[in-house]
Amino acid sequence: MMPYMQKELVVSLEDIQCVGIQCQYCGARVILDMQAKVTREMFSPQRCPGCGKDYDSAITNNLDDLRRVYTAMVPRARWITLRGKPQDASTQDRQAEVGMSHL
Repeated sequence: MMPYMQKELVVSLEDIQCVGIQCQYCGARVILDMQAKVTREMFSPQRCPGCGKDYDSAITNNLDDLRRVYTAMVPRARWITLRGKPQDASTQDRQAEVGMSHL
């Protein structure tokens, strides 16, 4: 019997610091610090700083929810891991092409 090996990407919640959002219209990317102090009610920006168009409210609302959950879980972060398949170069190339299609 042959042993089965599979690559797996494992990230501790302690290691997650930022989340990114990309504009569907101009492709501009904004990186948001999940650990930063936020003085306003909303964590995510409502419009793109590149082209000024509004982000999809489903995305911004869910990013705000993600930040609330992240903040609540940080005290227990050392016991929480996120797991997934690592991307190969061909997958990353396809994603780059999709991102560039909106420019």
